[in-house]
Parts: sequence; structure tokens; C-alpha cells
Amino acid sequence: MHRLFDKSSILFIKIAFLSLLTVVPSSYAASNPIREAAPDFTLSDMQGIAHKLADYRGSVVVLNFWASWCRECALEMPSLDGLYKRLKKDGLVVIGVSVDRDRADIAQLAGKVSYPVLLDERGDVFVKKYTITRLPATIIIDRDGAIVKKIYGGRDFSSGAFIGEMTGLLQEKKRQ
Repeated sequence: MHRLFDKSSILFIKIAFLSLLTVVPSSYAASNPIREAAPDFTLSDMQGIAHKLADYRGSVVVLNFWASWCRECALEMPSLDGLYKRLKKDGLVVIGVSVDRDRADIAQLAGKVSYPVLLDERGDVFVKKYTITRLPATIIIDRDGAIVKKIYGGRDFSSGAFIGEMTGLLQEKKRQ
């Protein structure tokens, strides 16, 4: 009897198929909140002031990882800043986290936004705590400190749909 595939080929096909199932598009994440605890961290800004994520508990936090060499990162920053300016009075906090090592490069982009930009020059948060594999990466954290959404790639944060999502989160009461 002639077989089209041997056992190792079939195993490879099964593994490949299962790995495809683990790729979750961001639209799926929007309808299926993650709700895992956001890893706490402390990072300093350009002025040396330490910021601890836990200090923002009670607010909705948009945690945006970026680098100066990332074109998509630079393109999304104006809409993220606009979102921050529009919703900060309602309790939205935006925190930019630069993964650059050159402070001059960081300052050039950070100077264009009104939200705090923190420095993760060694990758302590970017790699070790959040295991980010692509930039830009945005993590949405609810008032209880739980991750509710992860967004990889550029985004227009001024879209009505995204503003509606954030407004909905801001209207939720803290669970604890």
C-alpha cells in the first residue's frame, strides 16, 4: 500500500496546524478580554523620576512600547497623544515605554507627546516582564490592574471604535 505522507510528515502538519491556531488577531482580543494581572514594574522617565505601574491602580492604563527606529511607532504617537488629552480627565493614563538605548533618539520623539515616557534600556519590562516580540505593542490595563487587551502593530487611537472601547473601560467600576 502506498502512503501519501509518512508518520513524521503527518506529525509536522499537525504541529503546524496547531501553531496556526495559537495566533490570535487583535480583533479577537477585543471581544475576548484577557483579564490577567499586569506585571508590576518601576521605570524612570527622562528626568530620572521613578514611575511604578501599581501607582496607577484605579485608572485605565494604555501601556505603549515603542522605539525611535520603528516607523509604525512614530506614526501612531500623535493619535495616542490625542487619546490621552481627550480622556485623561476621565481617568485614562497613557504611559510610553521606550526600548531605545540612545537618549537623544528617545528625547526627539518623547518631546512630541504630553504623556510620560519611561526608559527600558535593558529590556527589564519589555522582554522580561511582558515578553513583547513586536513593536509597537500596546497593553490595555483596566482599573483593577488586569490586562484586557494586547495590540501588536500600529493603530489609529483616534478611531471612534477605539475611543468607544476606552470610554467603556473608563465607565467600569473598580472590582476590588
